[in-house]
Amino acid sequence: MIIHLYFLPGVSILKLFTKFSKKKIILTGALAVLVIICLIITYLLLRSPRNIGDLAYSPFRPSPERHTVYILENDTYEPYLVLENNYNGSGGTLLLRQYLWEQDKHIQYGEKGSLGYYPDNLVEAYLHETYLPVLTELQNSVLVTPIEVASYESRMKSNLRTTEMIERQVFLLSVTELGVPHRVNDLLSCIEGKPLRYYKGQKTFPATFKDGGQWEYWTRTATFSNTSSDMACMILYDGICTGNWAASAFAVRPAFCLSPDTPIERAEVNGEKVYIISTQTAAE
Repeated sequence: MIIHLYFLPGVSILKLFTKFSKKKIILTGALAVLVIICLIITYLLLRSPRNIGDLAYSPFRPSPERHTVYILENDTYEPYLVLENNYNGSGGTLLLRQYLWEQDKHIQYGEKGSLGYYPDNLVEAYLHETYLPVLTELQNSVLVTPIEVASYESRMKSNLRTTEMIERQVFLLSVTELGVPHRVNDLLSCIEGKPLRYYKGQKTFPATFKDGGQWEYWTRTATFSNTSSDMACMILYDGICTGNWAASAFAVRPAFCLSPDTPIERAEVNGEKVYIISTQTAAE
């Protein structure tokens, strides 16, 4: 009987062997695919960047050099952080000036008594009229990018939290993108955009001028307090987010987008080998 159970039903043993072989083949195939994916990811992370999109921040390559590009402002190269590809679904690569804009440390967000509505404010106009022309080699390459801002209606009613999309070439980051909660220090603001991976886990957001001096700077986020709607969010010396009157004057940290296919190359700047926008692109 035992012989009958183990040897006579040879078909059953064959089926068992076949079933085991199929599982083994599936597991082996899955493992091979996983290995290939890991090799591709490793290659992409380790290969020399060729385009601006290759420099976009990744937690797998946190070295500042791997997400920094130097851009010519008039006759001087300045470092920019390459923060994210496909910013706001636009397809563009987001860049943020590493240092605060030195040319003017006192820029008003808006007129006295204004509602802090970003599309109509003074700082937004300043960025396009004064800052953008300084990007001598890239003015024609800076993309028109959709950004999310508090709507005009939300500025009129403190209990309304609606946003709208506008298109700009140069802009400021929102507190949402920095990762700050929309309710902070008894201030209320709209959720504008999505938190950027670069700032994940950060609690403060200090910024300095090129000489190392810390300064306060604006975000694009308008806000309400219990007593006024004439306010916008700014970052203090110690990196803490708070609100201030729109007519106040602080520094700015410009941001804009380029095509991810924008070529880059290695060059020497101030005695260091860094990435810059390809001179061929600049010439075009």
